[in-house]
Amino acid sequence: MRGIVVPKNAIPLSTLEKNKAPSTPAKKQTAQKFHTALAEATRLHQDKTIRAPQDCPPPTKTYTIQQGDTLSEIVAKESKKLGHKYPTRDLYNMVKQVANLNHLTNPNTIIPGQKLDLTSITQPQPASKSAASFVPESIVTTTKTPDRPIPTKLQAPVSGKITSLFGMRNHPVIGEALHHDGIDISQPTGTPVKPLTSGVVTFSGNDGGYGLMVEIDHGSGLTSRYAHLSKLLVKKGEQINPSQSLGQIGQTGLTTGPHLHLEIHRQNSAIDPLTVLNRQQIETDILIAEAQTPHRL
Repeated sequence: MRGIVVPKNAIPLSTLEKNKAPSTPAKKQTAQKFHTALAEATRLHQDKTIRAPQDCPPPTKTYTIQQGDTLSEIVAKESKKLGHKYPTRDLYNMVKQVANLNHLTNPNTIIPGQKLDLTSITQPQPASKSAASFVPESIVTTTKTPDRPIPTKLQAPVSGKITSLFGMRNHPVIGEALHHDGIDISQPTGTPVKPLTSGVVTFSGNDGGYGLMVEIDHGSGLTSRYAHLSKLLVKKGEQINPSQSLGQIGQTGLTTGPHLHLEIHRQNSAIDPLTVLNRQQIETDILIAEAQTPHRL
């Protein structure tokens, strides 16, 4: 019977057993760390090869400006198409967001053929307890502070015919019922506008649907806004007195013709301007003209 042939270079089993280092807890821990690091490196490599969904840019919604378009009308139509039913103030904010997104230095000057990115106008989300949704500025609840006396010496910023009163109305551009936070006084473009009383200018510039607008803090929780101006004559931080003009009437922003949109806020809430101003102060010229018109019997 032939025996098993052992290669000359074979290492005796007894020698291997002698040279085999005993396994220690430290070596086992090192091996475990190695396998963990290798698994993590493999996972990171796989993540790099698959693009995460949040890194993908959202689809762009654009509109090509047509001859005769205004930014306010474009935003109003798109908002209506998506089902927005927010008050005028919130619509004005949407116009401002679109202007900022498209880097428009003057939202009242847009060029036919220019493409606008309208992705900031999103579909209204249903109210949900688990997910945060957009809450219009006009219905945000705030802590009510005690009312302070309103200054008694208030003047009409301009005289003219009141064409729209405070409260719910059918918006002339959008065509839907929205709350009007002020009154509109009709006068030709370029007519000087004065403040209700002295105060500090807290805003002077373009404010979306308000167009060129000036906001003044009169103290005692009273502020006023003068919108759709064609020219600004004051700057933020400037002190203003009743005899000084703050701007000129125009039709910038979301409007259909030249007029002054006047808002009066008391403790950050819009109030009816005719509760602190006498209508006769504003429509003085109309009353005089009617008085001078001969009446036939």
